[in-house]
Formats: sequence, structure tokens, C-alpha cells
Amino acid sequence: MTIAAQSEHVTPRILGSPSIRLFEVETATVIKAGSFVCYKSGVTDIVIPASSVADAGDAVANKEAVADVFVGVALDGSDSGKTDQIRVAMAPTQLYLKLGTAAAIDSGDTVSVVADADNGADDEVIEDTTSQIAVCVKSKSSTTEKWFKAELLRTKQQSAEEQS
Repeated sequence: MTIAAQSEHVTPRILGSPSIRLFEVETATVIKAGSFVCYKSGVTDIVIPASSVADAGDAVANKEAVADVFVGVALDGSDSGKTDQIRVAMAPTQLYLKLGTAAAIDSGDTVSVVADADNGADDEVIEDTTSQIAVCVKSKSSTTEKWFKAELLRTKQQSAEEQS
């Protein structure tokens, strides 16, 4: 089943029956459909794009900072100045994610958001075992194709809610 985005942005390819939740968008923030979204610092009902998470100092720290507040993948876009709710696909949704580099990836490999010294990326992942947001569910041997089938992992917030 593919879910259509309600904006002019690119629609992420969602597989099966996704887990969807509505979130408000931070004022004056642009979110494109398909972008990774995170909780606004200290707020669990407003989302921002992964690239807007506060700079933690270096690439490794920025990957961890995004993983700490990661929510899921935006199914709708939001233009600057709009605070309307958007649909966000959350764990355990299966979808296609884009690797930051065209590399092979094996089923069971975990991935994190691509990050540099300034921030995290809004729509690319890299194989990583420490700041995971998803796991590969179907191996991809092609080194020319960047897209692969993955399942979003439970976020830290989802885990905390389940324990309370």
C-alpha cells in the first residue's frame, strides 16, 4: 500500500500498513514529505526536520542527537509559516530509505541519519550500529542504487511511553 502525501513534495514509498501519528510543525519551519522528523527540544507534540536539531559539535554527536529525538518520516509537507498537523510514519513502518552513498547493505544491518559537523541530513542514512533509526529488511547488493527496504525502529520516546 502506498500512502500519498498531501503536498507538492515527493511522496515516500511506504510498504504494508504503516503506523501513523499526527504532529504539529514548528512555526516558520519547512518540512518536505519524505523528510526525517524529530521532536522539538523538550516538546513531544511538535516536530522539526532532522537538519534543524541543535548542532551537537561533530558528526558522531549530531547522529546521536538526531537519534535521541527521532520521530519518523513525514508523509506530508509543510510550508514555512504553516503549523498544521502532518502525518508521520513511525515504527514499525516498513519503507524505502536512501543511503548517503551507493553501497551494498545486508538484511539486519542498522542505519542512522547521515550527519556532518553541523547537522543531520533530512533524508539520507548510513550503515551504523550506534545511533540507529532503522534496520535493513532486504539485502541490497547493488552499489549503484541508493534505495533499500527498511523498517523504522522504535524511537526512544515510544519506548519510554511503553514502559510508563
